[in-house]
Amino acid sequence: MGAGQGALPAGAHARRYYARPDIAYLPISDAPALEWVLVWPTDRHTARVRA
Repeated sequence: MGAGQGALPAGAHARRYYARPDIAYLPISDAPALEWVLVWPTDRHTARVRA
């Protein structure tokens, strides 16, 4: 549950996919857009990940 003790920037999708009644999502209109990339630990590269 939300503890009421902090703030964390999150992408706009968070409101849709992680909606919770105890958390308020507020838009930050003057921030640059977030860019997302796939991250994978280097010690767990498999052939499928490398492909």
